Amino acid sequence: MISISAYCGQNIQDTILSTPELDGHIMYDYDDNTWETVNNEYNIFVGDNYLDWPSNTYTYRGYLSFNINGILPDSDNYSINSIILNVYMSIAVGNGEIDSFPQFYDIPSDSNLCLLDHIDYGTELSIDDWGAGDLGNTNTIHSNIGIFVNSSESGWKSFDITQYAIEDYYSGNENTQYRLRFNIGYDDDHYQDVLSFFSSDDPINEMRPYIHITYTPITSTVIKNPTIPNEFNLYQNYPNPFNPTTTIKYNILTRKKVTIAIYDILGNKVTTLISKIQGPGGYEIKWDINDNTGGIYFYQFIVGNVIQTRKMIVLK
Repeated sequence: MISISAYCGQNIQDTILSTPELDGHIMYDYDDNTWETVNNEYNIFVGDNYLDWPSNTYTYRGYLSFNINGILPDSDNYSINSIILNVYMSIAVGNGEIDSFPQFYDIPSDSNLCLLDHIDYGTELSIDDWGAGDLGNTNTIHSNIGIFVNSSESGWKSFDITQYAIEDYYSGNENTQYRLRFNIGYDDDHYQDVLSFFSSDDPINEMRPYIHITYTPITSTVIKNPTIPNEFNLYQNYPNPFNPTTTIKYNILTRKKVTIAIYDILGNKVTTLISKIQGPGGYEIKWDINDNTGGIYFYQFIVGNVIQTRKMIVLK
């Protein structure tokens, strides 16, 4: 009896809607030196000087939250291909002109970009989270993971957050959270410079922000083949979990080419430990994680038509 694991050819897709009670923005009024949090709005604002123009100088930082616990597929049975954040941008205003990208006066050009941060601010949007996403802030997981918007064109904006969502899932973070922001406070020219992203507390609203996941099922099938002896065996690595090295043992009955390769949770090959012809007998090989990150990995054993795969966990 030989157990064979293989990737199915068809991807499966799941959608996670944003968590409405954590969607919103923090508004800072420079005139009064006060903050205000706004939840369950139909828009999330990012920029400055939007309300009561031109008498007040407001700055906005927008937040989105996604609860991924119990939704991402079990890594033992699926290989995650991609996790994409999608948010609909409805309005762009630059220097008071609609359909113009924000233009901040006397501000470095690299600040005129809508950035995306990866944060964890718990279960409540608070004015204390104004600095979340900035370098050195205690709630910042990753600061500026990329540019989210750099033009005035309205429509769906997408960003690949695969590595960040997977990290949250396996580290046990309850919510995957992101902040939309500019690198500025306000430019004091009393012109509107703002981006407006659609949000909603209606779970069936089609314009609501969402995460789109694609993954591939890994199936295990037991087959009988009288031409392949069952003495070709791959054993569970030990120790497991481990850091920094582990040992993999295997048996082969006849002279065959043996290949053992390591794959990460996304199905990417990390390294090939061995790929050569060996005679019958018992063998063992060690793997040093080197610079690889902690998490779940798979090692695959191929001898002729025999393919066996096992899981191992790297601690860091």
